[in-house]
Amino acid sequence: MKILVLLISLNVACSTAELLIGLLSGRAGLVSDAFHLTFDCGLLTFSLFAMAASWTKANESTLIEECRNINTFTKQLLPK
Repeated sequence: MKILVLLISLNVACSTAELLIGLLSGRAGLVSDAFHLTFDCGLLTFSLFAMAASWTKANESTLIEECRNINTFTKQLLPK
């Protein structure tokens, strides 16, 4: 988890630097890539929240409820 936070920090720093350099030099490619890196930051942050949410201990009732949810979801996908 610490490595993921480090990667997010590095990605934010790189995208900020790339955006500033792209705006100052007038290069659209750098600005475009900076926005692409920003979306990568968002996905890494989403992964961080998913990892933090998955640290809770699962008990038997939680697992049964998840199986019921998956079962209901797959039944909705199949044609009747």
